[in-house]
Amino acid sequence: MNDVVIIGSGLAGLSCAWHLKEKGIAARVLERNSRAGGLCRTETVNGFSFDHSIHILYSGDEYASSLIKNVLLEGNWAAQVRESYCYSYGTFTEYPYQAHNFGLPGEVIVENLIGLIEATFSKEEPSQSKHFEEWIVRTFGEGIAKNFMIPYNRRVWAWDLKEMNFDWIAERVPRPEVRDVLEGALREPRKKFGPNSEFWYPKEGGIEALPRGFLPHLEGRISLCTDVRSIDPIKKKLTVADGDGRLSEIPYGTLVTTVPLPRLLGLMTEKLPGDPPPPPAEAFRHNVVHTVNLGLVGPDLPPFHWVYYPLEETVFHRISFPHLYSPTMAPEGHQSIMCEVSESPYRPRDTKKLIAQCVADLKKTGILHEEHTIVHESIKTLDPAYVIYDLDHRRNVDALHCACRDADIHPCGRFGDWEYLNMDHSILSGKRIADEIAGA
Repeated sequence: MNDVVIIGSGLAGLSCAWHLKEKGIAARVLERNSRAGGLCRTETVNGFSFDHSIHILYSGDEYASSLIKNVLLEGNWAAQVRESYCYSYGTFTEYPYQAHNFGLPGEVIVENLIGLIEATFSKEEPSQSKHFEEWIVRTFGEGIAKNFMIPYNRRVWAWDLKEMNFDWIAERVPRPEVRDVLEGALREPRKKFGPNSEFWYPKEGGIEALPRGFLPHLEGRISLCTDVRSIDPIKKKLTVADGDGRLSEIPYGTLVTTVPLPRLLGLMTEKLPGDPPPPPAEAFRHNVVHTVNLGLVGPDLPPFHWVYYPLEETVFHRISFPHLYSPTMAPEGHQSIMCEVSESPYRPRDTKKLIAQCVADLKKTGILHEEHTIVHESIKTLDPAYVIYDLDHRRNVDALHCACRDADIHPCGRFGDWEYLNMDHSILSGKRIADEIAGA
């Protein structure tokens, strides 16, 4: 077996290395940062801990569930029943919006229900839609589309939904039966929908406890502060810089990469094979997400895990409350809020104003009050954050992946697969590549 080198020590890279080790294959992991974890990271300052954007654990895959609970976290997790809400028209309604309209203004409920019934019995199939926005209307009807789905998705993706595909979303958005929707409009919620109605979260260490679970099994195989500066796919060698900027070369037999596809293309010293050639870096779109992190003292905040904000009355599209995920996420007697704000060329942001805007909007929507005192504030920017499923996404990704395979390069993970992957999917992505290498 040729030497295997893995670029990136996020969940996919660590999973690939771990699964290769289980098969008796050694791999070296290169990480440009000073610690492993990728986006699955937790920062702690003055006793407040904030993940890099909201992270919760759940999985419909039995293998991934067992690996997370029994190997990586080894009992360092607790299950919680989701308390998640949507805020619109001055009202908090339980998530998912389409199943819980109770409490909204009457005219909004009527508009939502009529639209859903019309869409349910329409002959226009959602699967035949031309773009994401049309898929939303055909799936949920004009009312739910106008009052929640379209404005919220414009905010979270920061993109024109008419320039996005929808092949990624079918299993992510619950589509309840009309009966459930009618009941959800007439009375308070009695039933939770969706795969994350119960989720897990580490008792200690924040979400970074998950990648740390791999580390004891990979001792001596991870090179930190090792930044890949170039890849020669013909000679099969990497040029890397250490923490002091000193350059060296690392040969490889098989290369696994978790870096974002645009960056991967920029690292190539020679063009990848392919006829036609693989698409250029600018063909792979993504957005940026800023998280505004607040630590505070004062009256109890609402007992919510997270809240969605579809309307333009707030700068943030979602907030979460880390201290309710685990009491270790904030000092005793303190609470915390994380606000998420997306950015793209369609929706530019002034980061210098974000903290003040978030605080003002939290007060405006009734989350914060004058009695609250903010004792910590910070911003974390994720760039890239979400992969954009533009109309050419599948064709472009398939073409680049084909060229990579021909060069014995194996992309995996959220940014290697260039997919909207949850944490369990990222772990399984690394396992898939390990299986492929072992079977080669």
